[in-house]
Amino acid sequence: MAIRQVYLLIHLTETWRTALDSGSLVAVAYFRKAFDISDEAKKRFYITGMLLDFLKCYLSERRQFRRLNGTKSDMLWVSIGIPYGTVLGPTLVTVFTNEMPTSVHLGSLYMFADDTTVFCIGDSPDMAIAHGCT
Repeated sequence: MAIRQVYLLIHLTETWRTALDSGSLVAVAYFRKAFDISDEAKKRFYITGMLLDFLKCYLSERRQFRRLNGTKSDMLWVSIGIPYGTVLGPTLVTVFTNEMPTSVHLGSLYMFADDTTVFCIGDSPDMAIAHGCT
């Protein structure tokens, strides 16, 4: 784990602990990889229509294998993530990471590589969600 990532995790944990200790609640959405998000989350970021259909087709129902020292593994189904070795993959990561900050209007956003954390703090669950998830 990179040192910056460790500092970020410490910062987030301390921020959330302080909020909880003061009686507030924390609503958190964490995306571990850029495209390991549900269809509902994609709709939340206003990806619809033909673009959503294309991304679903491109990012789902794929098979891949690994080759190590000349030995090829069996083909396995891949249900999440960006296809490795593609031209479009890096472009999609760039679009996702560049557009995410402009898509989050309230709450706090922290990004490290393609890991993204969005959180909101409120006095009740409804307040925490309303402050960051609009």
